Amino acid sequence: MTRTRSSLMVGTGILCCTAVLGFGAGCGGAGSTSPDGGGSGDGGSPMQGGGSGTRHRIGSSGDKACAIRDDGALECWYTTVTDLRIHPELTNVRGVFEGGLFLFGDGTGAWLDENNYVFTPKPVVGASGGVEIAYGGTSVFWLGADGNLLENTNYGSPAGFAPVAGATDVVDFAADGPCIVHGDHTVACGNPLEAVAGITDAVAVTIGSGGQSCALRSGGGIVCWGRNEHGQLGDGTTTATTGLVDVQGISGAVDVVAGWYGGCALIGDGTVKCWGDNSQGQLGTGSTSATPQTGTAVPGVTSAIAITWGDRSGSLVLNRDMTFTFWGDPAIQGNGSPRTLMPDK
Repeated sequence: MTRTRSSLMVGTGILCCTAVLGFGAGCGGAGSTSPDGGGSGDGGSPMQGGGSGTRHRIGSSGDKACAIRDDGALECWYTTVTDLRIHPELTNVRGVFEGGLFLFGDGTGAWLDENNYVFTPKPVVGASGGVEIAYGGTSVFWLGADGNLLENTNYGSPAGFAPVAGATDVVDFAADGPCIVHGDHTVACGNPLEAVAGITDAVAVTIGSGGQSCALRSGGGIVCWGRNEHGQLGDGTTTATTGLVDVQGISGAVDVVAGWYGGCALIGDGTVKCWGDNSQGQLGTGSTSATPQTGTAVPGVTSAIAITWGDRSGSLVLNRDMTFTFWGDPAIQGNGSPRTLMPDK
């Protein structure tokens, strides 16, 4: 699921949900509860979260979800508390990612140790001028302003970054592979990287946890490849294929995320469409039908500006008014009643 989106990070905000908001294992342990004390869910009906309008990006790290405020400060929701915690010990934050990885405005990065809700940065060594940082598997990937992608294969160690062979002129990447988009809009995936034949107009790439990968095309369409036993390629079937598959029902997309046996697209008009398996309510339709779906609109989402998938069980979008809408795992979200997280203090 992990992937970056440089342009959205700067312009509108990249989101990554976590178990603290009721999502699955990829962004925090499955089965955790929401910190707001709200009710329980049905089949992934969308739910609204409130905000004061100061948050512009949100990310996750283990048992918490953290928002970057306009002043570069950080505030977090935790599974163990019922309100927001402000972190004055951190300043000039520009990127928040899963696994406790943070990027700062001066291009440096850090892992964060936490003790009693206080963060202590462990600076990244051997990588500078960063524009994106993300992790996948046991590796941490670092994209520099020069377009070169670096990898540290020893997650948790601040040193040890080395260039990824063939990963130059990178404009977007997904860490769980990795997959990259070159400046000429071609895509390469794997270790070692191999070109994905037939794609010459990609602007973004994402990798799902169901064995599928997807690319956003410059014209607003989405193409996927890989496994399809749960309909994760978006053609409405479970037919296996070795080629590229256009996701049906999608046009005018500006971003794409893939997760547990499916994916979602952010459409330019602020709506969201999802496809694939819906047994965990991943598509936000209020049901848990396992019948594979093509691009299906998420009810009630009309002003989204950024999106992420919580790996296993649902998605989260940031809306233009700085509220957020999330949906997914019915075991976590119960009857689907709207719940509002407490606004900034």
